[in-house]
Amino acid sequence: MHRWKKQKRSKPGWIFLGLFMLLVVTVGKSHGGLLVNLQSAQRHVDHAWEVYHTAALSGTLASPEIQMNIEKDLHLVRTILVEARDAKSKNQKQVLQQKLKEIESITVRVIRQSQEKKQ
Repeated sequence: MHRWKKQKRSKPGWIFLGLFMLLVVTVGKSHGGLLVNLQSAQRHVDHAWEVYHTAALSGTLASPEIQMNIEKDLHLVRTILVEARDAKSKNQKQVLQQKLKEIESITVRVIRQSQEKKQ
């Protein structure tokens, strides 16, 4: 009978895992770096919320003002996601692309601000 040994992850293992997760997050992007569909936009919004919640729960957000701005942006981006879905259902391709650009811009900003540490 073969028993599985519990293996510790080495630093290269964690680096590989991190790179793999980065790849998964960026799969929904086109060559220009823009979101290409609503599914990838939804993943970006969800990821931004996760990064924010992790920082908020750990108490590492840079300031209460930044926290307030992030929360405002996260609620705004969810509204824009609904507008993007409406644009897609109405076959308004230019409006959809504009909404996807807004979503990407806001989620990138939220993630960046969430990762800023207290001074």
